[in-house]
Amino acid sequence: MTKIVFIAGLEHSGTTILDVLVGGGTGAVALGEVSSFINSETRGSFLSRFGHFEDAHLCSCGKRHDECLVWSDVVRYISENPTSDLVMRYRKVVESVERNFGTDLMLSDSSKSIGALGTVLEVAQGRPGTEVRILLAVKDVRSFVSSMTQVRKLNVRGQFSCFRWWRGGNAQFLSFLETSGIPYHVVLYEALCLRTRLTIKGIREFLGVKGEDCVDGPQLRHARERAHICAGNADMVFRNRDEIRYDCRWFNQMSINMLYGLSREPRRMNQQFLAEHLQI
Repeated sequence: MTKIVFIAGLEHSGTTILDVLVGGGTGAVALGEVSSFINSETRGSFLSRFGHFEDAHLCSCGKRHDECLVWSDVVRYISENPTSDLVMRYRKVVESVERNFGTDLMLSDSSKSIGALGTVLEVAQGRPGTEVRILLAVKDVRSFVSSMTQVRKLNVRGQFSCFRWWRGGNAQFLSFLETSGIPYHVVLYEALCLRTRLTIKGIREFLGVKGEDCVDGPQLRHARERAHICAGNADMVFRNRDEIRYDCRWFNQMSINMLYGLSREPRRMNQQFLAEHLQI
C-alpha cells in the first residue's frame, strides 16, 4: 500500500528538511515540492530563480530531471501532454515511484499549500488503498519573520505584516485540517532542531513506521542522497546541507522582538505551539 505523507506549512518553515528526514529511510522516497515541479508555470519560475547554478536542472540524486529514475517518465509525460491537469500528472509521479521502488512504500511530498493537498487527496481518492497522512510544519513566528526578512528584505512595516501573515496562514491550515478530519501531526521546527530524536520518534509513531523508515537528524546527508527532489529548498536540492542547524539570529534582532511584544494574536498562537510541541 502506498502512503503519501504530505508536508504542509508556510515557506521557510522547514518543510524540505522534514521531507528528506521522512522520505530518506528504507521503504520511503522524498520527492520535494511535487506540485511545484509538475506545474509548468511554477517549475519555470524555480528554474529561472536558480538558473545561474549549473545544477539547476538536476534532481537531488545528481542526475538531470530527464534522466532521473523517478522524474524522467514524468517529464516526458508532461512534454507529450502539455494540457494534462495536475491530478493526471501527480498520478504519473506515483506510478513512476511505484514502478521503481514497489507499491509498499511511503512517499513524502513537501508541496506545502492547501491547493496542492487538494490534488493529493483527489489522487488518493481515485487509487484504492492509497493512504494520506499530513505533517504540518510550523516555525516560531520570530524565526519565521527573521527568515522572511532576509529573503524579502523587509522593513519594519513589512515585518509587522509578516507576523499577521504567519498567524493567518497557520490558522487556515489548522482550520482546513480540523474540518476535513484528515489525520495530521504538527512538527515545530524548533523541536526538530533542538530535540531531534524525540521529535522524529513522535513523527514515526504518527506515521506508523519503525527503524530507518524515518531517519534521524545525524543521517541527514545520507537521507538527502537517497532523495529525488527537483523543487524545494535550494540548499537541499543542490546538496549543500549536511546537518540540521537552527538559525538563532532573531535573538538579537530588536525590531522583531519589539513587534513580537506588540502582536498579541500571533504571540498567543506562537506560545501555544511552543507549549504543546517544544515541551522544554
